Amino acid sequence: MEIAVYSKDDKPVTDANVVINSPGFFETTYRTDKNGVFTAMVPCHTKEAKSLTHEVTVSHDKYKAVKGTFVTEEGQCDKKQKVTFKLEPK
Repeated sequence: MEIAVYSKDDKPVTDANVVINSPGFFETTYRTDKNGVFTAMVPCHTKEAKSLTHEVTVSHDKYKAVKGTFVTEEGQCDKKQKVTFKLEPK
């Protein structure tokens, strides 16, 4: 899963702190690169659930924090997926 973080005027946000909470698994923290992007390794599904909803919190010292979610589904695991978050200045 590729996560992209941009400002409201579409500029990449470098060094944004991104926390992904995958249900029943773990919480993982990432940092965006100079392009505002990183690739997260997240579980796609489980034996019990054909899809998972992952909670995301994005924070940065110059921007307001944003919360959101994304869903991964069985059968879609190999497809390149991208989620974008837009941040507003503090």
